[in-house]
This record gives sequence, C-alpha cells and structure tokens, in this order.
Amino acid sequence: MKLSVLSWNVRGENVKTKEYLEHVLGWLKDNRNEGQEVDFILLQETSAQDHEDSLYRVLLEPLGYSVFKFREQSCGRGDCYLFAVKNDWAVVGNSGYIPVWNPAQYSGSTVIRSPYFIEAEKDSVRIRLINFHNAFGMNGIRYSCAETLAAVLNQQPEAFTILAGDFNLLQEQMPGYPSLRSLINNRYDHILTSPAMAYLCGEVLDGDDEGRPLLWEYSEMDISSINGSDHCALFGRYQLE
Repeated sequence: MKLSVLSWNVRGENVKTKEYLEHVLGWLKDNRNEGQEVDFILLQETSAQDHEDSLYRVLLEPLGYSVFKFREQSCGRGDCYLFAVKNDWAVVGNSGYIPVWNPAQYSGSTVIRSPYFIEAEKDSVRIRLINFHNAFGMNGIRYSCAETLAAVLNQQPEAFTILAGDFNLLQEQMPGYPSLRSLINNRYDHILTSPAMAYLCGEVLDGDDEGRPLLWEYSEMDISSINGSDHCALFGRYQLE
C-alpha cells in the first residue's frame, strides 16, 4: 500500500493562513491525478478560534477529508493540532496526548506542548498519526521532550507510524530515533516514519532553483526565499512494507 502526507506549521494567522492553505491545496489539486493523492494533512499552530475551524472545514471537506482538531497543550490552552484524513480512511481505535514532559519540572513555562495522536485504518491496515509541536525556548526543554517522545515510539518500532510536526530542533540535535527514519528535513519541520514505511518520494513545496525552501511572505502576499524557512509545506510519499 502507498500513502502520502502533507505537513507544516501554519503559524496561527487567520487570513494569511487561508491564503497559503489555498495555495497548497491548489498544488494538491494539480498533482492528485499524477499519483500524489494526499491521504493525511497534519498542521500545527492552527488557531483555536471557531471561525478558523470553519475555515479548514470549508476548504478541506469538499476535497474529501474529515477534519479533527485538538489543543496543542494537554491542559486545554493554546493553539490546535489539525488532522485531515481522507475519507477512505476510517479514524478508529485510540487517540490522545503522549506525555513528554513533567509538569512539576516545567511548571513555569507556557509553551510546552504534548504530541497528539490518532489512529486511522484502511483495508485492515492501521496507521498511527502523531502531530508534534515541540517546546519552544530553552533548548534543554525542547531536547528533553523530543527524547521522551523518541523513547515512547521506540517501544513499538514495528507499528506503522507517521510523526509530523514542528520539532524546533535541527536534525543533528534530534535524540534517540534509531528506529525512525528522517525522511524530509526542512530545518525545524519534519516528517518521520517507522522503519516499516519505505520512502518513495518527497519535496518541500515552494523550493527555489537550488532546492532551498521558501517562505510565504505574509506581509507581501508573495513567496520569497529566506533559505531555510521552518513554515512551508512538506510532502512525503511512502510504501508500507
């Protein structure tokens, strides 16, 4: 079975987010007949406001997606993770937060987020989808959260797992992923999968002639290179072994 995923951090901006999302969905429509149908879209930092929820549903549901949103912070505060699942996949089984930090240890921080996961099934194949927006601020906290998450994932290396998100860590700083493959690295944004999922192809949408990622410039309503944006969309396509 082959499947594909899009992921990026939308930065919580309502109007500009809509423009860039429409831009990415235009790419999706242009490519969906070339064998690049997207099964899953995982977004980080989507606004928690009601009209933002309506925005995503208006744009994604006509394309055949079911939309699910969950707060990035397990305490119920902050922005949201968004999962858009193609309708031929059924959301089943478990869902919830993965504890990656000790509240007593980091009680003074308001930017520590817990990864959220859901499970989707198709033709008796079950996929675990994890959305992760890592802590921002002190590097030790970011590293600790990623390390804890790696330890959890390494307990089930055989499970089909897609981990997408804004890691706030460079690839060489990411700890303890011996059983996960880093398939696409766009500075801080990543799509990782378990070893049972073979990489077929992938790309950073909006790359320049040298393959460097571009950022949608919110102020200019245009796409301009900043050589390493961590907020443009990533696409990956995989084969389940």
